[in-house]
Amino acid sequence: MDPILCEFQYNLHASKPEYEDSVIFRQLRSCLTYIFSTEDERKSELICILRQLAPLRRLACGAIGLYTTDGDVRITASSESAQSINGLERFLLYVQQVDNESGTGGGIPLVEGTHYYIEQVRRSLDTIPEEHQCETNFPAIILTHVGPQIGVSVATFAALPTVETLVSILLNVHSTNIEAVAAGERLVYSLRIATEKLSNYYSTRLFKKNPVRSNINFPYRDFYEINEKKHYFVYEYWEDERREIRKTRLPRTYEGRPFKAASDANIAPQLVAVNEFYDWYMVVMADVSETYALQTNWTRKSRRVMSWML
Repeated sequence: MDPILCEFQYNLHASKPEYEDSVIFRQLRSCLTYIFSTEDERKSELICILRQLAPLRRLACGAIGLYTTDGDVRITASSESAQSINGLERFLLYVQQVDNESGTGGGIPLVEGTHYYIEQVRRSLDTIPEEHQCETNFPAIILTHVGPQIGVSVATFAALPTVETLVSILLNVHSTNIEAVAAGERLVYSLRIATEKLSNYYSTRLFKKNPVRSNINFPYRDFYEINEKKHYFVYEYWEDERREIRKTRLPRTYEGRPFKAASDANIAPQLVAVNEFYDWYMVVMADVSETYALQTNWTRKSRRVMSWML
């Protein structure tokens, strides 16, 4: 996956939304669970709300190749970039809606959204000079809105197109369902951050006269950032002309030395996702220390309780 999309995926699970994110998600819950007489009314409501997240504009139907898109929302790039990449910015944020919910047949929303994404990539590759085609893996966020829920997927295109569904956010939930509301607010926050970065990525970093060259086969940096502070990976040695990164293996089971070491360091790592990209693995993790307890602690506690009862 692309670094921007990996950050987006992490924010979906571990970010701390701001007040404006809560307000926008409240609007989504209020406006999009209403029974509309026509689909155009729902589209207008959705687009009006999403425009609070990023500079969005609505374009006419059928603008992606021969596909009928039923309307879509796009992030605007600068005029210079738009001329250089022939409208590549079109699929930065795509919103598909199905007439009369999903009961009247037609394509599955995510499948159709993926078709439009691949078609846009194909059209872009037809117009981008060959020497520039290795500079991007076409990161995109695909949203599908069907009835009372919004599906969230991310897409990249390298050797093969990859589309991964991350979460499904329910809109018709009661305000006392704290976890569902918090997940929706994190979605709004994540979209606000990611769309800005994607817009900058397509508008300013690609296809310039003197761009910073990179190979999409190895798109990841040698550091990660937390609170704007850079933490560099430590390389131990070279093997077959390739750097080997010092790493800690975190198994899926709650046992073993890695988790004991994590406990001693007062962190609780949770494995969110592992994406294989050529010979790279992008691991997305979150620290869930506040909601984590070792099984041994509960065992000791249970024994004390049993002793007291006896």
